[in-house]
Amino acid sequence: MKICLFLLMLTVIGFQMVFSQADSSIVVDQVDNSALVYLENAANIAISSEGKTVVAWQTAADVSQIAVSLYDSEFGEWGAPQEISTAVFQAMNPALAADQSGNIYALWQQQDDTSTYKERDALFFSKFNGTSWSAPVDVTGYDFDNGEASINVASDGTVFIVWNTDGDDSLEAVFTKNSADGGDTWSDAVQLSAGHAELRDQSDAGRAVLAAGSDGKMVAVWANKPNTAYAKMETFCNIYNGSSWSEPALVSDSSRVINDRFPSVVVDSQDSIHILIQDYESNANRFLKMHTKAWDDAEWPAAADTIVNRGFQTSYPFMVIDANDNIHVTFRRKAQDALTVSWENAYTMSSDGGKTWTEQNRISRYAHDAAYASIAVASDHVAAVWRETDSVATTSGPYSIPYIQLAAVTALHDGNGNSPAIFDLQQNFPNPFNPSTHITFSVSKTDDYTLSVYNLLGQKIKTLMIGTLQAGKYSANWNGKNDLGRTVSSGIYFYKLSNGTEQLIKKMTFIR
Repeated sequence: MKICLFLLMLTVIGFQMVFSQADSSIVVDQVDNSALVYLENAANIAISSEGKTVVAWQTAADVSQIAVSLYDSEFGEWGAPQEISTAVFQAMNPALAADQSGNIYALWQQQDDTSTYKERDALFFSKFNGTSWSAPVDVTGYDFDNGEASINVASDGTVFIVWNTDGDDSLEAVFTKNSADGGDTWSDAVQLSAGHAELRDQSDAGRAVLAAGSDGKMVAVWANKPNTAYAKMETFCNIYNGSSWSEPALVSDSSRVINDRFPSVVVDSQDSIHILIQDYESNANRFLKMHTKAWDDAEWPAAADTIVNRGFQTSYPFMVIDANDNIHVTFRRKAQDALTVSWENAYTMSSDGGKTWTEQNRISRYAHDAAYASIAVASDHVAAVWRETDSVATTSGPYSIPYIQLAAVTALHDGNGNSPAIFDLQQNFPNPFNPSTHITFSVSKTDDYTLSVYNLLGQKIKTLMIGTLQAGKYSANWNGKNDLGRTVSSGIYFYKLSNGTEQLIKKMTFIR
């Protein structure tokens, strides 16, 4: 039986995918707490169809701008920051998205009148064509206070933006525009929150997020606290069928006296819509729940399909989906170690539409306060960035922006669906190899395992897998790069499978 394996995003055919925590690199340090989109409705990282990775943030200068950095995969380093905005007063809340033609798009909120602080912001747009960024373009004007924006690209290449805006009556509304020519021209604004009460003027209303489906479809999800005293937060969804937007539909259960916050959304290959929401039962119990609906279903189910996690404080979920319908989620949670009071970022994924989830692993550094993570998916990997304190055991700055790639293994079965009950590590194939090689192994019992690569000095250079595995046969792929994404030199390397009490080691040769 022939099985095709890929490094980080693997076709799931009735088996398990386990992601590892690799060492992170720092995109930029000495940034403000608000350098990334703390609203958690927009991505600060995007990967083009040509494999170029860009991260965007808000600078800490008196006149803040939007800066970007491009990852150099050859040398495993981040390029010097480049400012792409030209704000007179301040630019903030950057959002990124990539299309299938090698372009990356940036959207941000900008204020140019210093006499009207926190009033009359416009949204600006720029395009990276793989070589350079275009001059910023105002896409909304300053008639209202426009902010909390997000951007995404439909399957037909149409660029969509969504945001909420404050009117003169201090009530907010959700709007959208689109561009069919890569941002050169834009449609008129469409109000998505029409037909329902305007959004209540408070910090966590609105925060709309977009997800693309097939055939030019798009979904917008946003939070709404009706403009009544002591009202609870609810989640609404609009769908775009390729030509027009629907009326908003209520997603969360409005019968419960509770707040549903920070929605995130993805659309799978069958155009089923998956919405992840933070359910706020109490300050000590904020958990994530998944709502799922087929595209043509008239209404959302009355209750959530899946509880992703509960029992501890969780917030700020961010969700993406890859080409194989694996759903990837990062979120912020109270640190699980009683020795520290910091918050940490964790990661989990589902390969069955959100019905079950992998073990939730911390991706931020131990004891460093972390928040505001976002993820991007490429053809061969998943990557995340977030805001983190430079020092341990503190929630105060300065802060840095780490970057991480996540690795995977695939669980294999024989023709009868049986799994071998042995602890075994096979010789990699091909060997010698360039550019990649397959490593097959089996474990005899459910336990915590690691699969790592070492150089001749005994230094660990790559973590291929770390996590809980059930008894069975697995396979991983190594592309000759270390945990920082840099291609290693030619030579002999060792790979080790271990569960803490027993280990197996094999030798392999990499040729550049």
